[in-house]
Amino acid sequence: MGTNIYLEWDGMPEEEKQRMRETTFAINLGHLGYLGASTGMERENDVLKTLFPKEYWEAKKPLRYKFKKGWEKACNAVAEYLICVLFDLPFYEEKTKWEGFSKDLIFTLHEAVTWATSLLDFFELGFRKEREGKNPKVTIVV
Repeated sequence: MGTNIYLEWDGMPEEEKQRMRETTFAINLGHLGYLGASTGMERENDVLKTLFPKEYWEAKKPLRYKFKKGWEKACNAVAEYLICVLFDLPFYEEKTKWEGFSKDLIFTLHEAVTWATSLLDFFELGFRKEREGKNPKVTIVV
């Protein structure tokens, strides 16, 4: 199934919320408030698990998220993620034993950068809504 993460905020039109909830997988819609990672995207799911604490994964309703606080963590996670993709390492594996590039990456570097860009776009949108006082909340559907 994978992971679907939706961003919503105070004053968001119901039609927009519904349209977003109907999104079922895309790696490039962070700028619209949607993050997706299929089951086979192990690194990507691990990145998401580091950025969103356990209570978000278990919540039955959207929870407020502090995007300003999460921004630096997201940037660091993206940098680590891209290194893992480049060297074909699982996310969090010790990174001192790199021996070059793998020819059999599940994701090409372009796809990894697209996904990472979408992740940062998602956080940037949440941060903007937070600055506007719209209380951005996150829903995770697994």
